[in-house]
Amino acid sequence: MKTSTPSISLRTLGIAAITLVGAPILRGQSAYTCDEGKPFTAQMIEHIVARGPDGTESRVEFGGLRARDREGRVYAELRTIRSAGPKKQTEPLGDSGIHFGHSNRSEFNSVSISDCHSGEDITAFPDLQVARVTKNSNASSWKRKDGASLFEFLTSGPRSPNVIFEDLGFREIEGLQTHGYRTTVLGTGDDGDASGVVKNITEWWISDDLAEIILQVMTNLKGKSETTIMLTGIKREEPPASLFEIPSGYKIDVHPDDKQPRTQR
Repeated sequence: MKTSTPSISLRTLGIAAITLVGAPILRGQSAYTCDEGKPFTAQMIEHIVARGPDGTESRVEFGGLRARDREGRVYAELRTIRSAGPKKQTEPLGDSGIHFGHSNRSEFNSVSISDCHSGEDITAFPDLQVARVTKNSNASSWKRKDGASLFEFLTSGPRSPNVIFEDLGFREIEGLQTHGYRTTVLGTGDDGDASGVVKNITEWWISDDLAEIILQVMTNLKGKSETTIMLTGIKREEPPASLFEIPSGYKIDVHPDDKQPRTQR
């Protein structure tokens, strides 16, 4: 019987994205900071393209609502929109929006909420009606000091000798003036023959006015993959307060390190 070796598992790509998403690091957003008085809503679109050792290509697209309220709390949905293996046509997997309580046919479906004041992070799974609540001990460091812009905040500080930094100047994206930069990571002595060889390249395009990362492009040369994350349909409006609450009926899993269990409102 003739067999073929799959180039890349689409589920593996999805699991990798879920792992990267976990609160408080919300893909496509700067969850490291606490930005009050700058509410917005937007849609996040994330494309992952991976090439297998046999030269075939697999694609996955994620999406979902992104929002920040005037208090600085951040809300992020993650769902699979469509996926395509090396021998399949792109197949849509769900409708738009997965707000709490509304399931769809997505392979992955999760919500992350991050509160920079309380340090409370929530990761919820609407299809399972389960929410995980944890405390982040680094929440106090999220507030930018001395009036630094988001660009300054993200580009300041020491860098490893194998990281090359480039200021890309300014560019308009989604009607916003953004300031871009690129980091190129080279292999080190630990990488053997790949020492000094480019491993990955990442671009960030930041709106200081909105205090958000509008576009990210991550190229992994070793893993032969490229990920593009973009915020679109940005509206400067206060999101519904209900987005930041766990609905009734959810099973709440409180992290064992948290001494005080969260009360459901």
